[in-house]
Amino acid sequence: DPLNAKGDSPLSIAAANGFKDLVHFLLSQKAKVNHRNTQGLTPIFQASMNRSELSLMVFNLRYFPRPPVQGGLENLNLDSFGHHLISSHLEVVKLLLKYKADPMVPRQDDQATSLWVASSLGHLEVVKALAKVLKKSQMK
Repeated sequence: DPLNAKGDSPLSIAAANGFKDLVHFLLSQKAKVNHRNTQGLTPIFQASMNRSELSLMVFNLRYFPRPPVQGGLENLNLDSFGHHLISSHLEVVKLLLKYKADPMVPRQDDQATSLWVASSLGHLEVVKALAKVLKKSQMK
C-alpha cells in the first residue's frame, strides 16, 4: 500500500471521501483494512468522521453562501447532495465492517474511537452501524 505524507493508504483516502466503489475494489485486492496513518487513524475512523474535502465544500456553500457566479453552483441542490455524501460514508463504514475493520482501534493522541467520533459529530446512522457490530461481537 503506497502511502502519502500523512501515512494514508489509498484505502484510507477512498474511505475518508466516501468512495464506496473504490473502497470495495481496494478491499477485494487485499488492502489493509485496519491500516493506521501517522495520527493513528484507520480507514473506518476516517469514514466515520465524514470530513472529506467535498463534504466541507458543501457545508461551506450551504451555510456560508457566496454571491452567485454566472455558470456556477447556484442551481446545485445542496440538501440532496449533502445527503448523498452522508449516505456514501455510511455505506463505506458498512463495507469496511463487512471486511472486519475494527471500530475500536483508538486514535493515538486521545484514544478516541470510530464510535466516539461518529457520535460526537452527530452521524447517527454511522453510530447505529458501529454499535450493531460491537453488540454482536460482545455477544460471542
